[in-house]
Amino acid sequence: MRILSFLIGFIGLSFSVSGQMVFNTLKHNFGELQSYDNQFVDITITNQGIKDGYILSVRKPSEVIYIQNRAFVQKDSSLTLRFQVNPQEKGKFSYTIDIYTSDQGDAHKLVLSGNLLEMETTGRSSLTACPDFNSHPAGKKPNQFDLTVITIDASTREELSKSKVSMIQDGTAIWTDVTDKSGRIKKQGTIGLAYFYARNDGYLPEEKGAFVNNERNKVVIELRKDPSNVVVPEPEIVQQPPAPEIEIDVTETEPPVVTEVPPSVPSPETETIVSLEELDEDNFDPSFFAPVNLVFVLDISSSMNQGDKMELMKYSLNQLSEMIRQQDNIAIVTYASQAKVLLAPTSGQDKNAVREQVKGLRPSGMTAGGDGIKLGFEQAEAGFLQGGINHVFVITDGAFNHNNYDYKKLIKKYAKKNIQLSVVGVLNDAKAETSMREVAQLGEGQYIPVFKLLDAEQNIRQAVRKMAFKK
Repeated sequence: MRILSFLIGFIGLSFSVSGQMVFNTLKHNFGELQSYDNQFVDITITNQGIKDGYILSVRKPSEVIYIQNRAFVQKDSSLTLRFQVNPQEKGKFSYTIDIYTSDQGDAHKLVLSGNLLEMETTGRSSLTACPDFNSHPAGKKPNQFDLTVITIDASTREELSKSKVSMIQDGTAIWTDVTDKSGRIKKQGTIGLAYFYARNDGYLPEEKGAFVNNERNKVVIELRKDPSNVVVPEPEIVQQPPAPEIEIDVTETEPPVVTEVPPSVPSPETETIVSLEELDEDNFDPSFFAPVNLVFVLDISSSMNQGDKMELMKYSLNQLSEMIRQQDNIAIVTYASQAKVLLAPTSGQDKNAVREQVKGLRPSGMTAGGDGIKLGFEQAEAGFLQGGINHVFVITDGAFNHNNYDYKKLIKKYAKKNIQLSVVGVLNDAKAETSMREVAQLGEGQYIPVFKLLDAEQNIRQAVRKMAFKK
């Protein structure tokens, strides 16, 4: 009898294990949620039994929506349930979902909790569909994903429609688009560091750098009201009483004699002199601007990997490459632990050569700024233009490491040869700025700050125009 009972118990145990469905978790806390955050989670159920398993039913609150990627799950396989929460008010929430599976009679209790900080203003409700599993449409490259960019009012936290947003990667504008009525732009993104520039009528422009990938696929840009657009009420006009009439004694006098002066006629030999300020800021016409021989000495040490420094530098160079002409030369030298020539003096006609070299820049290593300056001057000398502007631009975020020689003597030496040097500071601090200004002064050039996208777009270009302008 005991043997029979043991066999019955063993058979019953085997049956219960044969369809065992194991959840990867039965608790998920979303943490603090903004209205634009993802509000869904994937729960994986693995069949560790010997028979096919399946979901019998799911009982949930109305604020929770779900989908599943398959009905049955074979042994040693998994199925996924995706749950989206749609809280109807701000504050903490906790939902318990009963999930019945084929391996047992009691429900598996899944608890989803979190704290919604603000409600979405674009109509999210309990009927909002749960995102499907096809988040990566066919035909995309392995390093591409769905990217969402959102613009919001920094004060009210409301989404802003009609915001114009540009995405920049490797110094090149990948796309420019306008946010929809929910303040969103949904585009195909590429994994890596990206720079975003947003503007909206009545708001100050804003820019933001971010590393984006499949997990970090939402970028939120906060725009602040432009104080210059604040309407100031006109002062109330107070009616003044009429001034008393004053009697004036009019005595007849002889009218003054007016001698007519003939109008001056401009001489046909007089030339119209145009100032730099009168020209369009994109004008780089050879009739107004001398040829330029430009060498860029680029700091690609590890410190340039911080924040948005590399993107701002790349964007600056690409913007300048659009301006230079066939008669101009451009060269690129890089320095980190060592200095090397990335692009020998090249005609401005070959813009693609510049873009390709800029695109491949990757920061690493120490800072050998002195070696970079020396090599930069050598390239400037190699591409020297008689009667043109010969100039070296050092682009860096910090002070220089002069290594085993005095680079200041080198700068003075080449200044006498009519090869000047300027320093472009990218997101540098005040201490580094002092050093940069001193070096630029020695090189008879200038210190050019780049702290934002507009600086990267204009500052170097306008500096080149100013030095090349035929006075």
